[in-house]
Amino acid sequence: EERYDLAVSFLEGGSAYYVADHVRAAKKAAFIHVDYEQAGYTRTLDRDCYLEYDRIFPVSDEVKAAFLKAYPECADRTEVFHNILNREKILRQAMLPGGFSDGFEELRLLTMGRLTRQKALEVSIEAMRLLKDAGEAVRWYVLGEGDQRAFLEERVRALGLEADFLLPGSVSNPYPYLRQ
Repeated sequence: EERYDLAVSFLEGGSAYYVADHVRAAKKAAFIHVDYEQAGYTRTLDRDCYLEYDRIFPVSDEVKAAFLKAYPECADRTEVFHNILNREKILRQAMLPGGFSDGFEELRLLTMGRLTRQKALEVSIEAMRLLKDAGEAVRWYVLGEGDQRAFLEERVRALGLEADFLLPGSVSNPYPYLRQ
């Protein structure tokens, strides 16, 4: 029942719907972190909730373009707002213990993210198969968890990449991997 000066939906989906429908505020803002259509969102699904927002902040030009394809009438209130990173904290965390421990000394590729359909990690697995077929000494690591783990593990097995395309799971501090 309270009324606020500003309400912010920091995630698309449920958060955006809740703020649009249930929070009373003089101004409303929404952040969008994903390609709207690729992530499976539609205007029907979200019941045009973004029309309720005074400002919409996609995190990149690509995310903005995808969003405006669905909501062209929101162009005048949509502006890119890049994710804010704490550089000093990341550099400190990169120096902590952790990271690669398998002794592999050739080229490493690292992906960090959710194991979800939207990330299309099966394309990375196919790319790894091409690299191995070309004789490249490379190993690919994917840090993260998600509902596509079993599917991705099966693709890795089917292409015979168990030793070279690794899914070690989530880690609390990925920065030592990046440093290495």
